[in-house]
Amino acid sequence: MKRAFLIRFTIIHLLTYWVIGGIMYELCGYEEALAHMEYFQLWRDLENLTSVALVFFGQIFRGVILGLLLYPFAPLYLDRKRGFLLLFLLLFGLTSLASPLFLIDSLTYEHSLAQWISDMVIGLPELVVQTFVFSVILVGWMNGYKKKVSKD
Repeated sequence: MKRAFLIRFTIIHLLTYWVIGGIMYELCGYEEALAHMEYFQLWRDLENLTSVALVFFGQIFRGVILGLLLYPFAPLYLDRKRGFLLLFLLLFGLTSLASPLFLIDSLTYEHSLAQWISDMVIGLPELVVQTFVFSVILVGWMNGYKKKVSKD
């Protein structure tokens, strides 16, 4: 079960990152944000093929690491009726709300609340959609796998 979980976790993580990331890049105006927002000056140039490859294929390693860290908690969200919501909340909380960058930036933000909300439109919707879709697919796929294995 651990191997199947890790493989599925990594595949789904990679695909949701690529597909939803690409869609949200177009929908949310990331190109303009990358050119103008101070925060994005730290990002690597996406015109460089090496940088793009590192970002995309680095997600394989990130998926494996996240999968290994979350596997011990799998019974908490795989064996529940709405387990995908538990997984979503766990991932969203750990990867965004608990990140030092989010906390420090939120606490030290020097502009108005309206500007802070406006800045959150870049990145946060992608994270929510990506995490939610990932959670639904993973829990559905794993629960289907568990049913198939238990029948055999």
